[in-house]
Amino acid sequence: MSSLDIVRLFGGLVANGAKVYVIALPDEPISEKVKELNELGEASGDVSSKEAIADIAAYIKQRETHLDVLVSNAGIRRDPVEPCNVLTAPLLELQSSMWSSRHSDWADTFCVNTTAHYFMSVAFLPLLSAAAERNLDGGRKGRDDGRGVIVITSSCASMHNMTNIDLTSYASSKAATDHLVRLLAAKFSRFYVRVAGINPGFVPSKMNPIGEEGNVFSSLFDQVPAKRVGDEEDIAGAVIYLTSRAGAYIDGISLCVDGGRILLANGQQSDFNVNDLQELAAGLGIEIASDQDAKDYLLLLRSLEAVMQQIKDGPDYLHPALEPYPVVGIRKYWKPNQDENPFNAWSHRCDLKAKESTSDLLMGRTIAIKDNICVGGLPTTLGTLPTVLSESGVFPISTVDAIVVSRILAAGATIKGSSTCESFCASPLSFTSATGPVHNALLHGYTSGGSSSGSCALVAGSVLNRQSKKVFGETAELAIGSDQAGSVRIPACFSGIYGLKPTFGLIPYTGAASMNPMIDHLGPIASTLDDIAALLKVMAGYDGLDPRMTPESPLIAQVKDYPQILGDFRHSVSTKDGQTRQMKIGFLKESFDIPGISSEVREKVQQTARSAFAVVGAEMIDISIPMHLEGPTIWTASTRLSMSDWLCQEKPSGHLSYLPPHMQARWPPSQEKFDALTSTNPGVANIILSAEFAKKNIGPALEAKAHRKVFELRAAYDDALEHVDVLITPCAPTVAMPHPPLTDSQGKKSTILEKLGVAVGLTNNTCPFNVTGHPALSVPCGFSTVPEHPDAPLPIGMQIIGKLWDDESVIMAAALFEEGRNDGHNPLLSTLGQNKGEE
Repeated sequence: MSSLDIVRLFGGLVANGAKVYVIALPDEPISEKVKELNELGEASGDVSSKEAIADIAAYIKQRETHLDVLVSNAGIRRDPVEPCNVLTAPLLELQSSMWSSRHSDWADTFCVNTTAHYFMSVAFLPLLSAAAERNLDGGRKGRDDGRGVIVITSSCASMHNMTNIDLTSYASSKAATDHLVRLLAAKFSRFYVRVAGINPGFVPSKMNPIGEEGNVFSSLFDQVPAKRVGDEEDIAGAVIYLTSRAGAYIDGISLCVDGGRILLANGQQSDFNVNDLQELAAGLGIEIASDQDAKDYLLLLRSLEAVMQQIKDGPDYLHPALEPYPVVGIRKYWKPNQDENPFNAWSHRCDLKAKESTSDLLMGRTIAIKDNICVGGLPTTLGTLPTVLSESGVFPISTVDAIVVSRILAAGATIKGSSTCESFCASPLSFTSATGPVHNALLHGYTSGGSSSGSCALVAGSVLNRQSKKVFGETAELAIGSDQAGSVRIPACFSGIYGLKPTFGLIPYTGAASMNPMIDHLGPIASTLDDIAALLKVMAGYDGLDPRMTPESPLIAQVKDYPQILGDFRHSVSTKDGQTRQMKIGFLKESFDIPGISSEVREKVQQTARSAFAVVGAEMIDISIPMHLEGPTIWTASTRLSMSDWLCQEKPSGHLSYLPPHMQARWPPSQEKFDALTSTNPGVANIILSAEFAKKNIGPALEAKAHRKVFELRAAYDDALEHVDVLITPCAPTVAMPHPPLTDSQGKKSTILEKLGVAVGLTNNTCPFNVTGHPALSVPCGFSTVPEHPDAPLPIGMQIIGKLWDDESVIMAAALFEEGRNDGHNPLLSTLGQNKGEE
């Protein structure tokens, strides 16, 4: 017997002639209640053991020939020794609280809440059957009037998932009791001994002392749609219904008597109250003056909360296109050792090859995937610490293959691992990864560029391994990177290889971590143009999932055959085919005068490009686009204010999109997370602060204006490209520089500006084309040296920009440039004999 007021609950039955037996737990002080009932009937008993239940049944059988109603109302609750608010407690506090539960508490809970009902029902089955078979007046049987029925009390806790305290053992036992009702009803059906359940909500009991101070559920009472707690009459009414003629046709069901509590949030009790609502409104500078208005808005917001809880509690959906591509053997990964990872360019190693390929475009080629692009079965680190991404302190394991990953496997490539990227991909240099700096393959201790730092170092390293007798660890012939401001092109430039940012929407971004949907690009990285063309053909094409793709994005079957186009163009150039159209090359004047550009880079790009294009007879003109100098400002204004939403909070865009289910950011940022970001990459912390600053001090109107300026900037480039086939700019304004020191000689940490200052201006020529979407390719153009290492030439990169959806002209212009240099290939390949990854 639970601690409902049994006098109020059953006194009416006794008063009207019924004989009531009250059976209690050994520790329940029911003597006073029994005394009150004994004035009307009699009571005794203990339900805590099978033997005691047998004694009770024998005792009553000696006195009764039948039992019309058995109300089995046993229940206890054993909370964890260390309580916590399960809705708000941090992971470790929640774990500690749950672990404090004793095994004996679970055993006792199930013994009373479930097992006692079973043995009580079985013990009284003959008496209940006798009641059901009794002959009544008019030829009726007892069962026709509802006699011979068991009413088992469960709880609405069995029908929901969570409350503000830990009811796990209690709710589990009650869920078992609900199923027990159905099992017993089925087993007793031959005798039509009915079994029904009652699932009360908030009703007065020892477990729920209504009206007493300190009641842990008190904050939830006003959330019940009935706007009150239940009472004994509510329960008694349900009992009378189930045990009377009115309920004689009810069997094997459980009746929830909870005032509608589980309707709103399936048990997810909201802590959001009127005070929270007013605080929310005050944050917007408004006040909800009317109590009725506040009450109505509160209900609406709680309804939203309930809807979102329903989504949270339901199963996730894995789109078939993102299911990990079938590979040979089991997907497994490992951390590389220092010998195979001298550049610190690998995040995790693996060896994935498709069971069956659908083409041979990349057959046998090795490839690295940037560590913000999902590879099923591998961790996704985003170049940061595990505690920043996960409360468990463990990197999330990808459950999906990004679209480009599946396409690469299908084309026959072997994925050798995930490549190190900069922290949240938010640096054009290579010192911010949580695993340490990524070193330039050509000069240890120097930047490889970012944020696709590992991808470019590995590809450059593969060239070193082929050209040098020295082994530079495990490398990859090809790589994939992401580019939001130059993150493919800048490291390709510093590494002396090719890196393409394709036309926006040509390659699907699905399955990669976003920085801002407006500027997200995935692009190929390779040491030869042929590989760039092959990767582009494999990766490009509409996927039906990425909202970045437009009606102009080609279907897979309509993707241009870039390798064939490149091959045909090279043939026409080498044979001086008169049918080949002469290319017109535009040198973007403003790009050679950006702040911070070195004279060596300016002169090398100008001289080398003009000389090479002149050799092959290309027409060259200088072209001015004054607005190009505004490009970095427009990039910042149009992306920075909301960048935190995508980069740090992993929000979906306003368009339907499929975000990787395993990547769920910790938000809002804890102090620990903020400190970790400040230590490794304060640029990310700045993005978080910028968003909050913008909300309070700038507003969306200026961001919208910045977006309109993007259209203006795009039009300026489009107008120029009406007069030329491609534009030429320097890529990075300098050659690679040393990693900035994180501490000085006395061990003092570098300041935030000391860390960020070295990157200022590096993307001035690259980021404008991320917002406008034009294709842009970093092309190795030559070398320069630094005073500290005069014998170690470092690469200089030229950038070629083309019309939207005319990526092939960009590749052809690069091929024309190569032909004009009289070597027909990447200059890195002929320079490595002088510079073999010096340390």
